[in-house]
Amino acid sequence: MNRKLVGAWALFDFANSVYPAVIQTAVFSLYYTSVVVGGEGGRDELWWSRAVSLSALIVAVTAPCWAPSPTGAARASGSCWRIRRSA
Repeated sequence: MNRKLVGAWALFDFANSVYPAVIQTAVFSLYYTSVVVGGEGGRDELWWSRAVSLSALIVAVTAPCWAPSPTGAARASGSCWRIRRSA
């Protein structure tokens, strides 16, 4: 393995990890507190928490169907979305 190539990749990976972390912790927090939930009475926070809860619920329900499986059998057979009925 080329040591220069590995070093370049490590620096690139470090830069790509730091930039999103700074944006999420510094810039997004200022935007969130001033624009998203800047209203009074807590109503904006209520809608924000509902949106986050709904998105988490969607991920929790659909994650088993999108998760990689060793055989891929669940996705191939369509058993994730099939409703099982008892006779």
